[in-house]
Amino acid sequence: MTSLWPRISVTWGRGKDVSPSPQPPMSVVKSIELVLPKDAVYLAGCIIEGQVVLTLNSTLVDPIVKVELVGRGYVEWNEETGASRDYSREVICNNKADYVHKTKTFPVEDNWLSAGSHTFDFHFNLPPRLPSTFTSKIGNIFYFVQAFCMGREHILAKKRIYLMVQGTSSIFHAEKSLQVVGSKGEQG
Repeated sequence: MTSLWPRISVTWGRGKDVSPSPQPPMSVVKSIELVLPKDAVYLAGCIIEGQVVLTLNSTLVDPIVKVELVGRGYVEWNEETGASRDYSREVICNNKADYVHKTKTFPVEDNWLSAGSHTFDFHFNLPPRLPSTFTSKIGNIFYFVQAFCMGREHILAKKRIYLMVQGTSSIFHAEKSLQVVGSKGEQG
């Protein structure tokens, strides 16, 4: 007896099963992109504006589309002084700092997205006091924006773009505040 399914032939009683060759499953998400100004340097305290562009091959039910702004720093070094050094450990000092972590989850009307492209606008305010992007042998400070598309608690697509952030010193903020206050006082 042969099945009516196309491309599948099953013969009963002969122990033979001829199935179609396995093909990779087609992902619902064709692509996810982050649109931000190219080669931009962001100042601490400014606004980051951009878009998430999600392109789907087919309808996605109950999607979660979100974007995050993350800023972290890591420091790690070895000290080779003193006879009491513990040579079984390579790292003597390490530390991690989170400078910013903001998330925006986009509302999805009727809890489904049709096949095609969908654009989601976002903006984040950077905190006014942040250290600058930095990389060295002993540590680094980095910032990035990443977009996710999730369905049923599984990440279907993810995209990350690193940002250049220039911190501003507290001296700059204090001088600017004094100039503004001073100029208002002179007008009066």
